[in-house]
Amino acid sequence: LPYDVRLKRPEAAGQICAILGALVLLIPTLSQSFLNDNAWIYAFLLTAESIIIIIVGVGTRTRALLLTGIGFVGLAAIRGGIVAVNSGIPVALVIAAYAAILLGAATWLSLRPR
Repeated sequence: LPYDVRLKRPEAAGQICAILGALVLLIPTLSQSFLNDNAWIYAFLLTAESIIIIIVGVGTRTRALLLTGIGFVGLAAIRGGIVAVNSGIPVALVIAAYAAILLGAATWLSLRPR
């Protein structure tokens, strides 16, 4: 889509479609984390999907995907903290788990061949 010569602004159309696709993937998972008894599963799944979106954004060099993924990682961290408070899990453990996931993803991204 970003290379379609028939469009007036193909780069903008490609970015808009990338953002919409990421939102279609991430918003249902975020909403399920509020509705279900097993909210921690959906909060973790939201984190995993967000990191995959970030990796795809870095791989394709699409800033829109990268920023969408980063925003949803933040939302997943907040939701994970809320789930921890509601279920009695220490919040420090949830924050440590999210930190370990993010550090692992950052290490993988820094070690990949360019």
